[in-house]
Amino acid sequence: MTIRVAAIEVSHWHALHDAAYLPHLIAMPDVELVAIQDSDVGLVARRAAEVGSPPTFTDYRQMLATTRPDFVVALGRHRLMAGIAHDLLDQGYPFLMEKPMGINAAEVEAVAAKAARLDAFVAVPLAQRYTPFATRARELLAVGRFGPLSHIYVRINRPGPARYQTWDCAWMLDPAEAGGGCLRATDPRRDCQKSAMKTHERWHRWRDRRAHTSFELGATA
Repeated sequence: MTIRVAAIEVSHWHALHDAAYLPHLIAMPDVELVAIQDSDVGLVARRAAEVGSPPTFTDYRQMLATTRPDFVVALGRHRLMAGIAHDLLDQGYPFLMEKPMGINAAEVEAVAAKAARLDAFVAVPLAQRYTPFATRARELLAVGRFGPLSHIYVRINRPGPARYQTWDCAWMLDPAEAGGGCLRATDPRRDCQKSAMKTHERWHRWRDRRAHTSFELGATA
């Protein structure tokens, strides 16, 4: 069963770098990247050329109406994220959206509340939960090897801000586009989203519903 995926606002550096969603998607045998979108027509053409030249759009609503994907990867400028998330929820699309999903707590909480009310599938990638360190820590906790935890220290070494311009993502350096403050583009902002989505559980529920729907459609066709 092929999952048809569309990507929104691919100026985000994770489209091709770091998480590199688009290269990973086109490498999956059961995924078809049906379209990508960005408001910058030149940028979206460059991104498409890197990933097999899927159809490109500058308006994500037009892309969704034209392609009707099964799943959406939503990236983009942080100031646009909450609005995009509400649009996807209102239209019933299951989606993954990069952090921070808004530029303040109120925006993120509103998305989380709507997702819970609609029982929708919405994923926020929290990659540090799946590192060898975190996996080992959970194993030790499960068998009682640790006493009560009083604090935790985590260090993550990342490249400098010059990478954003190199990766066609200069907006990340503009607080009006990306938000601001000491936690901009750092992993501690994940804490405001930890309780927002039960990603793993809802993923399986969505896949189960989708498989059941596909079976019913095949049986009646």
